[in-house]
Amino acid sequence: MAIDNAHVTWVPEPATWVMMIASLAAVGASTRRARQGLARHKEHSVTLCARTARAT
Repeated sequence: MAIDNAHVTWVPEPATWVMMIASLAAVGASTRRARQGLARHKEHSVTLCARTARAT
């Protein structure tokens, strides 16, 4: 079995780089949003706890 006219590229095409960078940016953005949301949630719950402690 012989393979003729095989084309092997060792360097990814520019479109591949663009997709890879875009996906990494999307993962980073979603991680950042999740962390900011978690921080806001913690801050809000601390405020609620403090208000509840004062009320009792």
